[in-house]
Amino acid sequence: MWRYRFGVRRTLDRTLMPHVIIEYSDNIEAVCDIDSVVDSVHRAATSSPIIPIAGLRTRAVARSNYRIADGGSGYAFVSVIVRLGPGRSDDQKLELVNLLMDALSKELETSPLSIAFSVECQQIEAATRRNKNQIRTAMEQGPTD
Repeated sequence: MWRYRFGVRRTLDRTLMPHVIIEYSDNIEAVCDIDSVVDSVHRAATSSPIIPIAGLRTRAVARSNYRIADGGSGYAFVSVIVRLGPGRSDDQKLELVNLLMDALSKELETSPLSIAFSVECQQIEAATRRNKNQIRTAMEQGPTD
């Protein structure tokens, strides 16, 4: 089954599930809206044709115990890890990494903190993973909002 989202035709493929995990130093919360960061990164991911929306989950986790560089309080970090099922080329993954890095950078570019950004893709091995997703069935039945 095909769906259109943001003008992109894509399948509701059941085998390719992406997770986007945003890990960050909690000092960033004082200078930016983390919900806005999550929304921007999620929207960027949904704009990629290699991301099936029904399986996409984006979440953020604050880290309160960390040290950065020489321990100065003016430093922060944001690490985005994208976990993807098999079936994407390195070029496709790199395009997604760049898309998410752009969204993240735009969201935090005015921060007074010196931030270390990273975005990486990790492949989920289907042989060692099990999941059940009722969202795909609901999306196949039509919009809920």
